[in-house]
Amino acid sequence: MQSIRGILFGVALTVLPLGACTCDGKGGGSNNGSNNGGIDPDEMWAEPTHVAPEGCEGCEEISLGTLGHGSDGTFLVDREADDAISQWAKCLHSYMDCVDADGDQDSCVAGSTCPGFCKAEYARLAEGSGDDLEAKFAAIDDVFLNEGAPCKPEGVEGFEMLEAMP
Repeated sequence: MQSIRGILFGVALTVLPLGACTCDGKGGGSNNGSNNGGIDPDEMWAEPTHVAPEGCEGCEEISLGTLGHGSDGTFLVDREADDAISQWAKCLHSYMDCVDADGDQDSCVAGSTCPGFCKAEYARLAEGSGDDLEAKFAAIDDVFLNEGAPCKPEGVEGFEMLEAMP
């Protein structure tokens, strides 16, 4: 059986087919170490203090509906998880909260919970973009979301809200 791990509203989420319960908490380090300004991938994100336990024992079960093609599933969430993927999600969520509150894009990145390297890389890529929101969003994509982005943890494939994990 395959579990799905992803991010929903800044919280690590594991989706399991009915009758299954696996949750491995993987996701440390930066993407693949490429294009990260010489930062050690293992040092991009803080060392986790809480990883969802094997089998997601103690995880909160939430109901979000039916999975694609009519399959039902059990949705489990560990709100205390702080592995690299969870930190990345909280970083992006802090930025999105600011933008949703009509914050300035540059100020929202600077004031986010994202690692300093990531903020600096965004500022470098967005430099000179002025009021060009398309260029600013492209900088967000290049730093946090695109394949090879220096601030995207290992285990995140593209920018999928939920993704299949082996």
